[in-house]
Amino acid sequence: MLLGIGDWILKSGVEGLLGRIAKSPAGSDPEKKNFLEGMKVCLEAFLEWNDRHVAALEEKLTRASGDTSELRKMIRICRKVPRHGAASFREALQAFHFSYLATLYENPYGGNSPGRSTITCAVSGEGSGEGDRDSTVG
Repeated sequence: MLLGIGDWILKSGVEGLLGRIAKSPAGSDPEKKNFLEGMKVCLEAFLEWNDRHVAALEEKLTRASGDTSELRKMIRICRKVPRHGAASFREALQAFHFSYLATLYENPYGGNSPGRSTITCAVSGEGSGEGDRDSTVG
């Protein structure tokens, strides 16, 4: 099971995190206000970065010939996650992938690791059988 911000992104998406930030009472604490504003700026930039990937996929679709069903599926998934929560295993993997890449771009030498995702998926029941890429994320 993923913990912390990764878990929130999988369950409620970046929009859900932005909603939590908007509702968070900063009171008169300037440090907390600055921290929340910094989180908001980073998450909004993350969504813009994701939108650029969607635009690149859409551009590729305009030049594609033949069967474009997989490309269309990729566009649909990337429009949904990480902006919103994941509803399938494939969406969860895509949301995690974008989140992980963003972390690496922010700090490429920080020793960030996704952990043992094969064990995590097997223990949680995800990724343990045939056709599971569209299974529901709990």
